[in-house]
Amino acid sequence: KKEKKEKKEKKEKRQEVDDGGASDVSDDSLFAAFANEFPMDGDEQEVDEVEAREPSSKRQRGDDGQPRRPAKQPPTIFVRNLPLVADEEQVKERFEQFGPVKRVFLLTDKETGNPSGSGFVHFVNAKSLEACLDEANRELELTKMGSDDETAESAPLSNVMPESKRSKKRLRHSKDAMNSAEANKPAIYWQGWRLIVDRALDAEAAKAATKQSQKEKLKKKEDTRNLAYAREGRIRPGTVAAEGLDERTLKAMEARYAEKKKKLKNPNFYVSKTRLCVHHIPFDVDEKELRRVFLGAVKKEVAKSGDPCGDWDTRPVDRKGRKKGDDPTIRQVKLIRDKERNNHSRGYGFVDFKFHEHALIALRAINNNPEIFGSKQRMFVEFAVDNMQKLNILKLKQERWQTKARHLGPESRERPERPEKKDAKFERPQGKMNYKDFMKLRKKLNKKKSKPGYMGTQAYQDMVVRWIREKKKKQFAEH
Repeated sequence: KKEKKEKKEKKEKRQEVDDGGASDVSDDSLFAAFANEFPMDGDEQEVDEVEAREPSSKRQRGDDGQPRRPAKQPPTIFVRNLPLVADEEQVKERFEQFGPVKRVFLLTDKETGNPSGSGFVHFVNAKSLEACLDEANRELELTKMGSDDETAESAPLSNVMPESKRSKKRLRHSKDAMNSAEANKPAIYWQGWRLIVDRALDAEAAKAATKQSQKEKLKKKEDTRNLAYAREGRIRPGTVAAEGLDERTLKAMEARYAEKKKKLKNPNFYVSKTRLCVHHIPFDVDEKELRRVFLGAVKKEVAKSGDPCGDWDTRPVDRKGRKKGDDPTIRQVKLIRDKERNNHSRGYGFVDFKFHEHALIALRAINNNPEIFGSKQRMFVEFAVDNMQKLNILKLKQERWQTKARHLGPESRERPERPEKKDAKFERPQGKMNYKDFMKLRKKLNKKKSKPGYMGTQAYQDMVVRWIREKKKKQFAEH
């Protein structure tokens, strides 16, 4: 009944305003007349209908106790790639070309307080926002088509700049810009700057978009140190895999994992994808037995589901179809031994595979497996953590020894011929020696020198190698 009475009173006041008979008009009647002349949009009418449906207790009330209308977000755009020197007034002048601007809000860095190069522009009307986006899309189409204006601007650079700088500038403005993700977004130009423009999102939509972008960044980020395999082979206490293990072994495993985490905080350490670290090896197991166990686990899985690396083994085959030579699946097996205890095994070692897929198969098949050496002698396998600096030093040493073993023969070193007579003058040959000339010179020198017969035997050569190794060990021990 009250609502009906209020509606009747409003109708009567509207009629009085239209006729012009009422001299003393209240604020409510003026507001009603204004609403009739300028009707509300469809969104505002829907909001009013929702407010009318809701009970008065649920509506937000103002200071006067009257229900307050929810704040409507003005038409807003988000601008990126703004010059850091620009202020709000300058940005407002640029965007007022599309329509009246209510406010400009520039974002700053929370830590430093410096401008971040992005901000929001609040328009008064939605038409000005659409005009801004239309111009940005038009500019994007022109850049994709490659307009004649850009070629005309870049033509004078050929006379002023050298070829190297000119080519870099072209790449920077054409190929790299068009291939980047930012170049495929609508933008407008202002004082030589390309301002990327997009419709602003709500608070909830912005949060969802940031979460999605963070997930995509994590997926795209390359794991150069192979940290994803650091947890492979870990057995946590209280899980199904830890059943049958005593507390001492579990504590030792947790201590090893904590040490691994501490190492990986240093960027010089990384997780090897082919080298496995094996713990809790029985003391009576040697390198041959360990190789047999790991090879058997890989071959068993390959026989079931096929080789994931394809047909890579190129060894020759005998009459029975068996491949000759050692299996190259495993490159090295190394047991750590105690020299003070007559080279007895210390219970752990390393197995280096040629391919990562085979190493992963062996790890998952042998780790915590009670069927190999019994339930009390389970081996625990994980990917080894290596030091990048030490490996680079070892590679340099190997390269040096290889170059020495090759003798650096004909092309890298100049070998002059010796004069046959003492009175003859020696002339140094110009340029590098040919391979045939070098071999002739080598034969001549070998003919002149008379060596004993025992120096050509294999036993003498082995003795010389052993002597050189001992000498090198003494030299390195001093330093």
